[in-house]
Amino acid sequence: MRDQLIRLKGLQDVDILLKGLALDHAALLQAEDVRTLFNQVNDLQKQITKLEKDDDRLTMQYSRAEAVTASLQSQKQQMESNLYGGTVQNSKEMMQIQSRIQHIQEQIAASEGSSIDCMQAQEDLRREISAMLSKYKTIQVQLTEKRRNNAEVMLKLTAQLKELEDMRSKLRSTFDQQILAVYDDLTRKKGNAVASLNGDICSGCRVSVSINKLRKVEAGTAMVYCDTCSRLLIPVE
Repeated sequence: MRDQLIRLKGLQDVDILLKGLALDHAALLQAEDVRTLFNQVNDLQKQITKLEKDDDRLTMQYSRAEAVTASLQSQKQQMESNLYGGTVQNSKEMMQIQSRIQHIQEQIAASEGSSIDCMQAQEDLRREISAMLSKYKTIQVQLTEKRRNNAEVMLKLTAQLKELEDMRSKLRSTFDQQILAVYDDLTRKKGNAVASLNGDICSGCRVSVSINKLRKVEAGTAMVYCDTCSRLLIPVE
């Protein structure tokens, strides 16, 4: 029995490694870092799409303003042609045409101002789109790299888990079922089932054990438990 009790520490070490690798494996499956980058890419894509629609809207506004300006310019030229072409002789009619020309000029100025405003707004918007596209590409590269790295790590973890699971199965096959039952029960209750001794100190709870128990542990003929933490005390190899 003494040999099996000593080897329980090796089994526990393997179980601890397995738990750690299993947690790492689960974290990779959850892939919070990948999800965060993916959400950033998705949000940026939505923002870029919205800004591009705004850009299209400004392009349409600019085109309409230019069309209005061109129509007003044509009307103004026609009136000026009538006014200065010698076809209008009546002073009252001339004043009316001049007034209409003045009104159209004001409309032209407003339309040209609208065109300039659209151009300025579009320049600002396109700079914002350019900056956002640059950020989008950077995060997209990070996402691709992170996915590739995670896949590589996942393969390594899977291989390590398989290797440790095989090792654990082989180790467990060398123990009596009674010892394994005690070990498994303590593992469920305590996390770590066995504790080694450092002199007369239990490594599980850092409390000293009695001389009588020290002797029984060293003899290795029976299972001995710490009075404080209830872990199985194992002999020093």
